[in-house]
Amino acid sequence: MKFCTDCENILIPKNGNLFCRTCKKEFEFDNNTNDYIIVKKIQHHEGEIEPIILRGVLKTN
Repeated sequence: MKFCTDCENILIPKNGNLFCRTCKKEFEFDNNTNDYIIVKKIQHHEGEIEPIILRGVLKTN
């Protein structure tokens, strides 16, 4: 998985690039690297707030 260099949130693939939903920035995506594969897409209602994942929360002490 790739993380945003500015806010450290997870980047998602969008239009051939990686997109940060928090910063609204796009980053270059290396198509030769297969380390980011979407296995399951979760359907959300339009009224729901999107979750923001912080890298520091994922690390264990």
